[in-house]
Amino acid sequence: MILEKEQEYRSHKNYNYSALSALATSPGLYKYKRDNKQTGQALDNGTAVDILVQPGGLELFNEVFIVPTVSRPSGQLGDYIDHYFRLGDEETAYELAGFKRDGLAKVTERFVNEGREYYNFLKDSADKVVLPLEEYQKIERAVNTLKSNKYTSKFFSNDDENIEIQYQVPVYFNFSGFDYKILIDIVYINHYDKSISIYDLKTTSKGVYSFQKSFMDYRYYLQNSLYSEGLKALKINLGLEGYIGMPLKFIVQEIDGYNQPVVYDYKRWHDFGRDGGIYKGERYKGFVELSQELKWHTENDLWEYPMDIYLNEGERIVEYERGTTEVQ
Repeated sequence: MILEKEQEYRSHKNYNYSALSALATSPGLYKYKRDNKQTGQALDNGTAVDILVQPGGLELFNEVFIVPTVSRPSGQLGDYIDHYFRLGDEETAYELAGFKRDGLAKVTERFVNEGREYYNFLKDSADKVVLPLEEYQKIERAVNTLKSNKYTSKFFSNDDENIEIQYQVPVYFNFSGFDYKILIDIVYINHYDKSISIYDLKTTSKGVYSFQKSFMDYRYYLQNSLYSEGLKALKINLGLEGYIGMPLKFIVQEIDGYNQPVVYDYKRWHDFGRDGGIYKGERYKGFVELSQELKWHTENDLWEYPMDIYLNEGERIVEYERGTTEVQ
C-alpha cells in the first residue's frame, strides 16, 4: 500500500528535495519543517489526487480521508465544538470560542440541539484526514480530467502487457558523497523500446501555463535534477539496467480545472538543478551545494543564519560572478 511505502520513505534520514528546498529559503525554515509535521489543504489535495489516480485508489482514499456528511455549525458554536472535541473541557472550549453574551449552560444546550451530529462526525473521523466536500469535488474533477485527457490518460490506465506502470516508487541512492531519497509519483516502463520514464504529478491552484513561475518559486529545479540523478538506482532496483532512463517530467493539473493538464519537460535544466546557475540575473544553488550546507548546519547545530554568514561572522559577501552561464 502507498501508506506503507510513504512511512518507510519518511523513516529514512537521507536528504530529499523538500529538505533542500526549505534550506535554500533559510536554515530556520528547514529546522521548523524538520521539527513540525506539515499540514494544509494544498498538501491534502495533492495527496488525494496521488491516491485517486491509481487503480483501486478509491478504497485507499477511504482509508485515509473522510468527506463530511454533516455541516459544521457556523460561528462561535462551531469553534466551541472544535475546541471541545480537541480538549475535552467545556469551560476551556467556551473561553476559547469567545462567547460573551451566552452563558455556558446556554451554549451546552445549543450544543445538544444543534451541534451533536457534527461532534459525532468528528469522533468518527478522528483517525482520518477531513476533506471538505467542495475540495473533494474539485479533486474528483481533476482526477477525471487526468484520466480522460488524450495526453495523460495513458499514465492511469493500461491494457498493454508490454507497458508497466508503477505508482509512488521510493528510491534511495548516493550521489557525490551524500545519501538521497526520492518518491516518484509515476514510473512508466515501456518494454517495447526498453525505456523507463518518470513523472511527478503537480496539482496546482494556479494556471497550468504559469508553471514556470512555480518551477522557480518552489525550487522544482532541485527536484527535477535530483529525481533524474536517481534514475540509475531505479533501473538497478527494477532489474532493468539496460533500459534507457528518461529524465523527470512534470504532469501539471489545475485543481479548479479551467484548463487541460500539461506535461512539462525540463531536461535541459538538469545541470542547473544539480550545480546551480543564473536565471534572470539571480543566482540559484544546486542540490549538491545545498547538501554540503545542510551537512555543515547539522554538524554544528546552527540554524539562525545561512552557513556563509556564520563563516563571515555576520556578514554576507556579495561576489560578482563573471562568465557564469545563464539558463534561458
